[in-house]
Amino acid sequence: MRQLQAEVFGIPVATVNREEGPAFGAALLAAVGIGAFSNIAAAARATIARQPAAVASLDAHRAYDEAYARFRESYHA
Repeated sequence: MRQLQAEVFGIPVATVNREEGPAFGAALLAAVGIGAFSNIAAAARATIARQPAAVASLDAHRAYDEAYARFRESYHA
């Protein structure tokens, strides 16, 4: 998924080692609330890590851009 996003956007795309999103954030806030971490920044540093970025293939990005341009030109037709 990251590779596809990188090629569509034409920029590197990185994710973190968590998929839980809002529920994980709520758990971190609760952990700070009970004193397990001194603040939310410390909780995030201790539990969240950035994964290696997926880098876009320039050829694939150009192909997506060309298809998107055709879509935009034909959209109102």
